[in-house]
Amino acid sequence: MKSLFIFFLFGLLSACGSSKVQSSQIADGADLSIYKTFAFYDIDTAGLINPDYYITNMEAIKNSVRKQLAAHGYAEAANPDLKVNMGIVVEEKAQTRETDIRTDRPRYMGQRNYSWQSEEIVVGYYREGTLDFHLVDAKQGKMVWWATVTDILPEKQKNMAETIDRNVAKLFEKFPGKK
Repeated sequence: MKSLFIFFLFGLLSACGSSKVQSSQIADGADLSIYKTFAFYDIDTAGLINPDYYITNMEAIKNSVRKQLAAHGYAEAANPDLKVNMGIVVEEKAQTRETDIRTDRPRYMGQRNYSWQSEEIVVGYYREGTLDFHLVDAKQGKMVWWATVTDILPEKQKNMAETIDRNVAKLFEKFPGKK
C-alpha cells in the first residue's frame, strides 16, 4: 500500500511539471502598453541535424505564444511594433544519486581489506529544454522584455505540445505588458 502511495505521489508530481522561469526582465524605461502588434523573426534551420523536428516544435511554440500575446491584447501583423525572437537549447543530462553505506555495500579487496567511498552514480538520463524569449522594438531594434524558461522534456513527441503550452503560459505569468 505504501509503495502504491509513493508511485501515485511521484506520478502527481511528474504531471505538474518541473518548469521554472529562470529570468524575466523588462528593459529600463520600456513601456509595453504602447505596442499593439507583433510578428516573429524568421527561423534559420541551416545546419540542424533534424530540422523537421525543430520546425514542428517551433511552430507549436509560436502558436502558444500567439495565444498568450493575443490574450494580452496584441495582434499579429505584417508590419509589427514588436518582433518576437526565440531560441531553444536542448541538453542531454544524467540523473545521479550518491551512494550510501547503508544500501551500497563495501567492496572486498582481499586480505580482510574493505573499502567504501561515497560516489555519484548515474541512474538515468533525461533531456532538459530551455526557451529564451525576447520581445524587440521593431523600429529601434532594442530588446524591451526577455525571459527564460526551463523544463524537462517528455520522451514522446505527442506529449510535447502540452509541455510547450504549460511552459509558455508560465513564462507569460511574468509578462509586464497589458492584459
